[in-house]
Amino acid sequence: MEWFGAFAKSFSGAVWGVPMAVILTTCGVVFTFMAFGIQLRALTHGFNVIRGKYDNPDDTGNISHFQALCTALSATIGLGNISGVSVAVATGGAGAVFWMWCVGFLGMATKFMTCSLATMYREEDSSGTFRGGPMYYIEIGLGKHWKPLAILFAALGICASLGAGNMFQSNQVAGIFTTAISSFYPEGLGTDTKAQIHLGVGVVLFICAILVILGGIKRIGAVASKLVPTMCVVYCLGALYVILRNFGEVPGLFGDIFQSAFSGTAVQGAFFGVIVKEAVILGVKRACFSNEAGLGSAPIAHSAAKTNEPIREGVVAAVGPFIDTIVICTMTALVILITQSHVRPEIATVNDGPIEIFEDKKDGKRYLEFRVNPIANEDEKELVRGDNVFITVPEAARTRVLETNAAPSSAIDDLKVTGAVDREERGMLVVLAEITGEDQDKTERALRGNLTAGNPVYRNIEGIGLTAYAFDKVIPGFGTWFLPIAALFFAFSTIVSWGYYGETCTQYIFGDRVVLPFKLVYVSMILVGAYITELDPVLNFSDAMLGLMLVPNLIGTFLLAPRVMRASRDYFARLKNGDFEEEVRLAAEAKRRDKNK
Repeated sequence: MEWFGAFAKSFSGAVWGVPMAVILTTCGVVFTFMAFGIQLRALTHGFNVIRGKYDNPDDTGNISHFQALCTALSATIGLGNISGVSVAVATGGAGAVFWMWCVGFLGMATKFMTCSLATMYREEDSSGTFRGGPMYYIEIGLGKHWKPLAILFAALGICASLGAGNMFQSNQVAGIFTTAISSFYPEGLGTDTKAQIHLGVGVVLFICAILVILGGIKRIGAVASKLVPTMCVVYCLGALYVILRNFGEVPGLFGDIFQSAFSGTAVQGAFFGVIVKEAVILGVKRACFSNEAGLGSAPIAHSAAKTNEPIREGVVAAVGPFIDTIVICTMTALVILITQSHVRPEIATVNDGPIEIFEDKKDGKRYLEFRVNPIANEDEKELVRGDNVFITVPEAARTRVLETNAAPSSAIDDLKVTGAVDREERGMLVVLAEITGEDQDKTERALRGNLTAGNPVYRNIEGIGLTAYAFDKVIPGFGTWFLPIAALFFAFSTIVSWGYYGETCTQYIFGDRVVLPFKLVYVSMILVGAYITELDPVLNFSDAMLGLMLVPNLIGTFLLAPRVMRASRDYFARLKNGDFEEEVRLAAEAKRRDKNK
């Protein structure tokens, strides 16, 4: 299985590398010029459509514009906005935020194109559900000879739904709750207790998801339209409180964002200097995970909207990247930057005690063991069993590591030695770090003698843990308890929406008879994702499938873009003439007459 893990990690890294950034930004630029001004129209006309100004009860579809937008947002607003942003800021610096803005802005044009096409080329299945998405507009719009490309997209969508849209969500939420509960137990939680918490979270998500997913797109839309706005408002209020309490620092932070976007930055402590390329790649990757513009998933949700005007739904869809990337992701980033949570203080030093490397007879894994002396810090919680820590490898040691060509591992990762506190021993804490990689002997030789007494030790906080840590600095308890609950609801809404995406992809390839079996398999994977901790190979492979979805989607979108622009010119000309207001007025009068009969 280790070879598959290494392959999946490399595969995912290759898919989400520089070519991805170039493709997404290039497409966004081209579509922005083609649909010039669509971003402004999304924030004006789009909001009028969302609030129901142009609703016509006679239009075909299953859910309202607002429900369609909430369904799409429920798949994007979630762990990507909470944990993904913290990863981008902690690794790519403040400059990553600027590139997230750029991709979010350009993504509005991409979403407009793809979701207009999804509503333009959709079909009604035997149950009365309107099905659409890249596979439909590729086959119907380009012709039957393009069907292999449509099938490729649907197959990639099924894989992505099971991993990134399902197991990743339940796995992360289970881990978040385990961390929150462990804060009440200074001695740490046992393996069995952690497993029970993971399983319990999985069962809750499983029961809730199966009740909603089996109800189809109408029930999914109804749940999303209530759940997503509520959680977004509460989360944004918490972020705004942190920002307003430190408002004087905001102008300087925006200056840092723009400066480090092009020059790179370096921060003291445990935050490594980054170069512009790193900031760009992480900003683009996290923005794409956040708004999914270009991947082709959101068009599946928007294709079910009640409308006879495809361009209208495209304008509504363009609002999505603005909300989830430009608004919510920015708030998360500002909270982290204001509190300087990405710059961790020294909390311990390496002791001059023995450094051992041994093989565990139970699991057959090899571990590095060293001891640390905690440092009293009134602003930091004490280290306890189970806490993750890391140290930076000294310059001399770094050279020796490179000379040995040590394979990438969890013990040496990005010039860091990472591990977890295993136990207390005579006033010291013992840290264990698993050694992985293809050539573990070279890794061990590189490590011996490199951990010297006095080396600083830092708390290793990643993902949503870093966001929670930032909130807790200003609102004690908000990060520890509200964020896990918010993550649970966000993950649940993501699971539900991706369940519909996977269902639609499955129905396209295999027909209606396979839809119910897929739903049952899909909800079962929630339990698998929550309970099994070693999911990295599966999730990396799923991330790669998610990224590859953009290839067939953007091919179809580029070839069909001229049709969108012809329809767009016609739509906005009629909007300017006031034709739609007249249609709505006549429809309302007809409805009143029918009611009075």
